[in-house]
Amino acid sequence: MIIYFFFIGGMLLATLALVVPNEILLPIHPGALEPLRTQLADGGIALRVAWLCAGAMIAGLAGYASRISGRQLSPPAISEPRLAPADAAEWVALVAVVVGACLLRLHSLTSGLWYDEIMTFVYYGDLGIAEAMTTYNSQNQHFIYTLSWKLLLLVFDERAVALRLPAVGFGVASIVAVYLLAAQTIGRREGIAAAALMALSYHHVWFSQNARGYTALMFFGILASVLLVRAMRVPGPGRWAAYAASVALGAYTQPAMVFIAGGQFVTFLIHGTRARHGRPAQPFLGFVYGFVLSGVLTVALYAPVLPQFLATSARHGGLADQWTNPVWGLLELLRGMGVGGVGGAVLAVGGLVFAAGCLRLFARNAVLVELFFFPVLITLAATLATSHHVWPRLFVFSLGHALLIAVAGAMQIGDFGVRLLGAPRRLAPALGGLGVGAACAVFSLALPTAYLPKQDFEGALAYVRENLAPGDNVALLGITINPYMHYYPTGWPWTGTAAELDQVRRSADRTWVLYFFPEALRAGHPDVAATVEQDFVTVAEFGGTLGGGTIFVARADTPPG
Repeated sequence: MIIYFFFIGGMLLATLALVVPNEILLPIHPGALEPLRTQLADGGIALRVAWLCAGAMIAGLAGYASRISGRQLSPPAISEPRLAPADAAEWVALVAVVVGACLLRLHSLTSGLWYDEIMTFVYYGDLGIAEAMTTYNSQNQHFIYTLSWKLLLLVFDERAVALRLPAVGFGVASIVAVYLLAAQTIGRREGIAAAALMALSYHHVWFSQNARGYTALMFFGILASVLLVRAMRVPGPGRWAAYAASVALGAYTQPAMVFIAGGQFVTFLIHGTRARHGRPAQPFLGFVYGFVLSGVLTVALYAPVLPQFLATSARHGGLADQWTNPVWGLLELLRGMGVGGVGGAVLAVGGLVFAAGCLRLFARNAVLVELFFFPVLITLAATLATSHHVWPRLFVFSLGHALLIAVAGAMQIGDFGVRLLGAPRRLAPALGGLGVGAACAVFSLALPTAYLPKQDFEGALAYVRENLAPGDNVALLGITINPYMHYYPTGWPWTGTAAELDQVRRSADRTWVLYFFPEALRAGHPDVAATVEQDFVTVAEFGGTLGGGTIFVARADTPPG
């Protein structure tokens, strides 16, 4: 009987897509401006197509269920890992890791916001929830994340806490997801080890206190890997639909999820289309209810803003040409990992451990290695093809997979160590565990720096106000207009040309300027940058953990000319 409900439901959804009026399909506020009305009308077309596809797929699901009804299910396509049930000690360890991760990410959550966090609030802070969810005028819009912090603003008076708390939640959830992925691939104890490393990771703490959707992207990316492995092991419409939902929610958070899904699709082509254990492959099921359905759901979610999303994405425009250079991106990534001195040695050892993990997994379970490399390579290729900024944060979603591979590497080195020493094989896990413990200790040493200001806008602002003499003028340069005019109400003027800057200087004996990202200032306002380099002296610098995000305070003690 339930088969008929699926069929009727699918047909009903397809029918509604054809007959429901636009004002019901996508309600428009009576006071909405004409551009929004046009946008929602265009988005309604995309939503109708998505509903039609979803209805056809639900009806098709009824046909599939009817075809397999009464048949004896064949063996799984990929055998289940032979893992003993988790014992009490493992559960206690996992709970301890999760609780510790929460405390580490809640510490110093109210520190000053950095530029992108400020822009997120500037763009969407004054909008109502409905208006914010129908606006995509910046790549700072991460819809799932925006909805989360908008709701939290109704509860918390502290703005920084409301903005960053969703990042904390998704960050901790991604740690649990890493454990689940390990349980599906290499083992639960290895999952606890990787979760502990992730909990102590400087980069993970940094992004878990960053009011952007990157930890949400990480969570949905890891969850999608878990569900993909399960669906390839025992194919079924429900498992594939769960995978599709995780991809769609990840894409609704950050569009880069599409590239992650592209890498996972390559893994599916390798493993999900081959017959195993006498069972014929069912690639059509995974393709339709996994990957096609994820596309349909993503289009449905973006339908209200689809025209605006396409227009905004097309004009991503770089602030500085060097930021589109992959070499610059690699150097920034290495700099962020602390290359140089002790940091370089630690990274070299980590690279060897990671390589050992890849070798171990290629021999035992290559899926995990593929789920790391394919999404990273596709994201990199797409970034270069679109001349987008090669920011290291675009690849932070791979951190969990990388740590699992590293833990496998530690176990491999443990195996090699006992063979080299002639020790009993049963000591290999303990030796590998010592390596993981040493890594946790190293991670802990770097952890305190994660709580330093990402960008010290407040420190620079306080310095200028304390040292400002009567009759002095202050000018904002480049993109400092956003934090110092729209977020911190300083009332200081912004100057976009050398002539405007000279005009400000003529009415004062001394003129102060604030700017950051000097590369972007030279690229966007070369005449202003030249004037600053020629006539101004840097009197203070306010660094932060964001690479290249130093706030510069400069001063000219005489008027121009």
